[in-house]
Amino acid sequence: MRIIFVTGQAGSGKDTLCHNFKKWADEFNKNVTIIWNGDLVREYSKTDTYFGKLVKMNNEQGKLAPGFIMDMLVGQELISMKDEPDKIIVWNGSPRTKEDEVTLSKLMEYMEITGEIIVLQVNEAECLRRVNRRQEEQNRPELLNKDSIKEKFGWYKTITSVVLRRLSKNIFFKIYRINAKKGENEIFETVLQKLCLK
Repeated sequence: MRIIFVTGQAGSGKDTLCHNFKKWADEFNKNVTIIWNGDLVREYSKTDTYFGKLVKMNNEQGKLAPGFIMDMLVGQELISMKDEPDKIIVWNGSPRTKEDEVTLSKLMEYMEITGEIIVLQVNEAECLRRVNRRQEEQNRPELLNKDSIKEKFGWYKTITSVVLRRLSKNIFFKIYRINAKKGENEIFETVLQKLCLK
């Protein structure tokens, strides 16, 4: 089993890269599962529980889901697929926080595998342009709040980038930094080469 994490700030191209992984898997008959943090959060926010309602409220305000909930959702998903040796899991939107770092480190150690992290790097102005375009195309309410988008950029700089620096020194992870300003096909080809999937 391989676990490939796709991370980067809002608008860096995580969704696009994951869609390209899906197309590649379909075309070449690969055993790939794409896991979307956003979909997990949105699905969990529909549950009629205290925590489901908390996640829904956070999502509507453009805030991150509480770390312990993401840890639970991540753990359930990964462990449910651990007995599929040819499985490639592409996880969109993780790691982001210190909680993710701790949970994923323990999971990789438990599962005895190395997590591979694709970090999509692009400047903030381009990310903002992409986020605005996504809001127009997809009508996602959490993207309407410009302050929350700027806050997400701030979280990425102050939290996620620190987590990625620490994970780069962790024996259970490999990190690949990708220039995401290029065209989506060129980015995807670069990612496949870095992961030796070409």
